[in-house]
Amino acid sequence: MIIEELFEILKMNNQEIHPQPLKTSAEERAIERLKDEDDPNQWITVIEAEEEIDQEVLDKWLVQRGYKISLQS
Repeated sequence: MIIEELFEILKMNNQEIHPQPLKTSAEERAIERLKDEDDPNQWITVIEAEEEIDQEVLDKWLVQRGYKISLQS
């Protein structure tokens, strides 16, 4: 019984030191993103198979979003 109590105390202390991140479901995250539905910069745009992609614009957008890109020559 003392070991079980000690284990519970250690477990509680560990959670205080290393709190577990909040887990949200995909549904909760999707609902949260709905507040940005009028902002086209927040949504992926579908393009046609043969449509050209402006790589410079795409690279600039990715950098603005915080992605690190490597430029290929």
